[in-house]
Amino acid sequence: AEALGAFHEAASQVERLAAGPYRDRQAVQIAIAQAVPLIIAGRINEARDRLIEQADRVERLSDPRLSADYYFFLAHSHDHLADHAAAERNALRALEEALRSGDRLPQGRAHYQLATGCFWTGRYAQGAGHGVEGASLLEGTDEHFFLGLNLWILGHNLAVLGELDRAEEAGRRAEALGGAHDDPRLQCYGLLCRGWVLAMRGEGEAGLHLCRSGLELAPDPFAQAVARGYLGYAHLQRQESTLAASHF
Repeated sequence: AEALGAFHEAASQVERLAAGPYRDRQAVQIAIAQAVPLIIAGRINEARDRLIEQADRVERLSDPRLSADYYFFLAHSHDHLADHAAAERNALRALEEALRSGDRLPQGRAHYQLATGCFWTGRYAQGAGHGVEGASLLEGTDEHFFLGLNLWILGHNLAVLGELDRAEEAGRRAEALGGAHDDPRLQCYGLLCRGWVLAMRGEGEAGLHLCRSGLELAPDPFAQAVARGYLGYAHLQRQESTLAASHF
């Protein structure tokens, strides 16, 4: 909430600047920076709309690195609204711009977004391919947050393909990354991925334990809701329908 207040003030100040490339760049960068906190706060439509408002500025600036960030976060917003076609369209544009920029970080994030879209639309092998590529590109950069999310979705694609050992290892790596960077969200998501895999494997008690641990670490209502979904699944795998329904 504090971050969003500061961004709101920054956006109002930017519009007082003289028209031109500097004002355009600052306005786009603020819209990009707002996207994740707006999504976490549940204001997903607002994140998408604020980005869409900057489309003309992005095209005028014609900066492939800035464009790669812009189209990635626009895809990320559409993904959270389950508009899979728009998410994939913008993720592909993000990858195109990232390749033009020659920067591996935005390339890795674009592959993460494509891996996510493939998971939601049932293209698990393709999603795993994007996840492996995304992890390879993001490792060695300073982008730990989306590297962790990339490992999380890689684990999901692998799990549905039946590669449960590799899936659990991806979740373990996401959890470790969260611990190394003191990021409870990544620790939470890594634990949930691992708990989901163990529940699928029939190791119900161990799966429940990891999902409960993930819920305890969930830093906000958004992450708590995600965690309760996993916990419900773990109970369902143990034939505990009443407990599962309470979490769902």
